[in-house]
Amino acid sequence: MEAEFKFPITPDGMRGAFTRHKAPSPANFLKRPSVTSKPAPASPVETAAPNLPVEDIRILMAAVKRGPVPFADLCDQMDMSPSRLRMLISQAREGGALLHEEHEHVALHSPAEEVRVQSPSVAPIAGDWKQVGVASDIHFGSKWIRRDALVDCIHYFYEQGVRDILHPGDFVDGVYRHSLFEQSHVGLEAQVRDAYETLPQLPGLKYTCITGNHDETFASANGVDVGTYVETAFAKYGRNDVKFLGRRSAYLNIHGAVVHMWHPGGGGSYAKSYGLQKKCESYTAIKPQILLAGHWHFYASVTPRGIHAIACPTFQGNGGRSGSEFGNSLKTGAPDIGGLLLRWRLTADGTLRDFQINRRSYFEREEPVDIHNAMDAEPLEITDQRIPQRR
Repeated sequence: MEAEFKFPITPDGMRGAFTRHKAPSPANFLKRPSVTSKPAPASPVETAAPNLPVEDIRILMAAVKRGPVPFADLCDQMDMSPSRLRMLISQAREGGALLHEEHEHVALHSPAEEVRVQSPSVAPIAGDWKQVGVASDIHFGSKWIRRDALVDCIHYFYEQGVRDILHPGDFVDGVYRHSLFEQSHVGLEAQVRDAYETLPQLPGLKYTCITGNHDETFASANGVDVGTYVETAFAKYGRNDVKFLGRRSAYLNIHGAVVHMWHPGGGGSYAKSYGLQKKCESYTAIKPQILLAGHWHFYASVTPRGIHAIACPTFQGNGGRSGSEFGNSLKTGAPDIGGLLLRWRLTADGTLRDFQINRRSYFEREEPVDIHNAMDAEPLEITDQRIPQRR
């Protein structure tokens, strides 16, 4: 039938079509066994009562339509003996009725799928801890970069054994009109030179990047792909440690884990995890184990659908309320400045079993906090005197 009608046909679909046209069950049209073949064993209905009335089946279906009915009550309603009622139920089921008898009740019920029994064993860890560093939204060329923090963070990662740094976009600050007076380096050449002079070059260390919305302003303005330009410029300087994989998005398999680097658009939502959750819901063909999202300049971490989804912090500050116009436009408050050290262990089949996030934090103002009395703004002194108990 599928070959004739050129579309898939399922048993349930056939039964539904026959029912809508008030036709007998498809089983009635199947070819009977030949005389030479071995006859199929007769069912209890065929041997005991081959011609039960169809009207009784209709009454039975109507009786259980609203919900389960006790078997004894159904015998009384149908004025049948238990054996005759069971034969009627059996014949109705052979005709395609979804009748189910259990716990001395009868109801319309779809047959449950066969339960897949899984092995109780848990696959053991195979191999040592793997780790990568994450440095997102650096914005080379901006006045508000915490260059000292970036250098310190990269060296910290390196001391921990990290040899791969992932960058989910906004490598340079771009040519947005509002950012012209917020830049220490204007133009693509100057901003890439800032990157070359600032980004630590260490033996064996590699930077894997994607471009973000700030990077792509150069493509919109003069048709230059920032990723290609950076790789070429760094090569002229004698550096081959920076590699760009794509624009706004790239999947990579690194140390056995599937990672999606993503640079969305728009401002952040009130609930910081909302954008991450919606992205995780959208995966179909490829579902990564780790999602690294740039752009929002805040840190958040959730695990929907088994995906370790992380909104990555930035290395660009706001410079205070009168500082970065773009940073203030994100409406996410003060930026979370710093990088992430991700560590994981896998099983032999590639399951990400253990996952750790070590957040390396920096602040635009790193000063000790003084606690003052709310009434007179006098510093509070901590003493060992105990407050006398009331009696």
